[in-house]
Amino acid sequence: HFVSCTSEFNKMAGFDFLVYTENPYTDCSYSSMTYCTSYRNGQTRRPTGYDPGIYCDGAHDVLVYGCVSYEAGSGTGTGNTQSQESKCLMVTTEHASRPVYNVHIVNNLFYNSSSYTVEIKNGGDYPNYNNAAGTTGVTFVNNTCIRGSVGYGGAFRISGTGTSTRAIIKNNIFYRTAGSSPLLMWCGDMNDTTKCDIDYNCYYDPNKSGIFSTTDSSPISLATWVT
Repeated sequence: HFVSCTSEFNKMAGFDFLVYTENPYTDCSYSSMTYCTSYRNGQTRRPTGYDPGIYCDGAHDVLVYGCVSYEAGSGTGTGNTQSQESKCLMVTTEHASRPVYNVHIVNNLFYNSSSYTVEIKNGGDYPNYNNAAGTTGVTFVNNTCIRGSVGYGGAFRISGTGTSTRAIIKNNIFYRTAGSSPLLMWCGDMNDTTKCDIDYNCYYDPNKSGIFSTTDSSPISLATWVT
């Protein structure tokens, strides 16, 4: 359990709730972080993917409360190549036998990443991990996601294929101040009420380039999103 900790300038994740099935066996389930800060982590793009500032990777029953994660993928640590696809927080699994579930992300601030500020992703769609077990039961409430840097992606993304079910996304602020992406929020193939419960959020995009989308490039109207 992390309390009032700071992690910065790591090539990979600053905080990683990992389940690693090989030797040595690691299981960070039933864990939490409260009032912690992640700064400029996830700096290096690896051949098989990329790490965020805060990473829930295969663990279940995890709480992230009152934390700040910012500038993920920014900076160039010694000998590192800056990642263009790092998020401030990502929830997924890379492992075929380790589904993610009961993850609670509450009262946090996420801003300025090199990709989407936050991503909740089904592991089956993770690069090079097509047999991953999946992501279920994520609660994302009372958070602020600010996409303030120019680059790929919006403030929030939930995506993936397979068995992902029931993400609760309520009482959040999604805000973009810069960037050419036509999206603020993308819900991929999880944009139905059997898989997502999305309500009571605030969305702001001063560029007026599109708030919602069910693809990676084509915005849709609020009326279409609701239906």
